[in-house]
Amino acid sequence: MQANPTGQWVKVDTQLGEGMVGALATLLGGDQQRPRAARLLERSGGVAGLVRRLRRPLGGISEQERRTLLAALDLGMGWITTPPSDQRLDRPARLAEHCGPLIALETEVLLVLALDPGQRLLGEHRIGGGVAGVHATPADVLRPALALGAARLALVHNHPSGDPEPSDADVRFTVGVDRAATICGVPLVDHVVVARGGWRSLRAGGWFGDA
Repeated sequence: MQANPTGQWVKVDTQLGEGMVGALATLLGGDQQRPRAARLLERSGGVAGLVRRLRRPLGGISEQERRTLLAALDLGMGWITTPPSDQRLDRPARLAEHCGPLIALETEVLLVLALDPGQRLLGEHRIGGGVAGVHATPADVLRPALALGAARLALVHNHPSGDPEPSDADVRFTVGVDRAATICGVPLVDHVVVARGGWRSLRAGGWFGDA
């Protein structure tokens, strides 16, 4: 993985603005739906909150509207949110198991996992890369995690080569994210590398923070 200062992330608008109200009203049927759209956003605390609520049947909207809104917002925001879960991703092995499908990929992919205070998954964001690595910055990791209201975050990425040993670039990137996350008050709990040859926890290996 290589840090790239020009790397960009999908911009996420979590503010209750006229533009978002108008866009949501259009999805609901037209400009006459603006008051209803504004209420939905206000009661949900913004776009991220609305997406989480839409994962399950929601009073006041039809099932077809729910599916339409969810598909559109997921696509536009560039992350995947999940229903509340009791599963805790509080161990490297659990993080590796959760992201196991990455092992089969032929290119590197970085997953940013937004966690609640109990380290249950709020949502995840995928950054695609190539055979040589993923280009991202600490800001790229923190933007979507903060938008989802994460209390903690974790990173997982794959090594298509089959060797799970972190590279020097992996370590530098992780140290940068750890410092930025600490400043933002959203601790980085771990960065796990998965591969056909197993997995490695950068925190447990002493590559950043306390082992």
